[in-house]
Amino acid sequence: VLGVIALLLGIGVPIACTIGAVSVLIFVLAGDAQYLAVVPQRMFSQMDVFAIMAMPLYIWAGELMNRGGITRALVDFALLLAGRIRGGLGHAAIITSVFFSGISGSAAADIAALSNTLVGQMRQRGYDPLYAGALTAAASVIGPIIPPSIIMILYGAILSTDVAALFMAGVLPGLLMGLTLAILCLVIARRENYPKGEVIPLKQALKITLDALWGLMTMVIILGGILSGVFTANESASIAVLWAFFVTMFIYRDYRWRDLPKLVHRTVKTVTVVMIL
Repeated sequence: VLGVIALLLGIGVPIACTIGAVSVLIFVLAGDAQYLAVVPQRMFSQMDVFAIMAMPLYIWAGELMNRGGITRALVDFALLLAGRIRGGLGHAAIITSVFFSGISGSAAADIAALSNTLVGQMRQRGYDPLYAGALTAAASVIGPIIPPSIIMILYGAILSTDVAALFMAGVLPGLLMGLTLAILCLVIARRENYPKGEVIPLKQALKITLDALWGLMTMVIILGGILSGVFTANESASIAVLWAFFVTMFIYRDYRWRDLPKLVHRTVKTVTVVMIL
């Protein structure tokens, strides 16, 4: 068995496929090949859980927002809040991650949003590239903690735990992670003498705030609905998709109707990877 694992990994077979092949091999070597029907049955039973339905919906909502104007609006709003602090771009990365965590539930979505917008700006302003990359990676870990969380959905589905209760339990630890990161960034910014941001005129600040309200409303709808008990995690995921679709298609107008198949395709690829795990 160990030899087969080494061989398959050595020739580049994906880890998930290697694990599946070795599992089947163990049945054969043990002389229990007649029980191989258990394998697809077990795979199906692991996925045949109502709570898991929320996962692809949250991923789709994150996909809609990550590539649309909502991300840009949230980043601009975070810069407005923290831009005047020394090392404000680092604080903006943390705040944006907290905002986006309440929408996507995925560290990968968080890091994609942050790396595409803030890392380049940090390097241009004289920040250490290693610091920018490390901060972005550390801030993205808040994504699976603050609800909604894809990991919590899987955990709750597999272990028959209340997903809404898991979501409620993640709010305080996620905010605490953001606070401790912000304190660390403040210390490093003073030590390295990182620059402060520019003062934003009042008129522009109001415009940035109004633009960001659409994205912030997504957090209010998802978290407020779940924590207040108005709707379940699955229902909040459905509402998040509808809201994200409405905002990106009709408010920010980032997509056209012909772009929807590509969005669905990217979502399906992400969901497939998670379901294989």
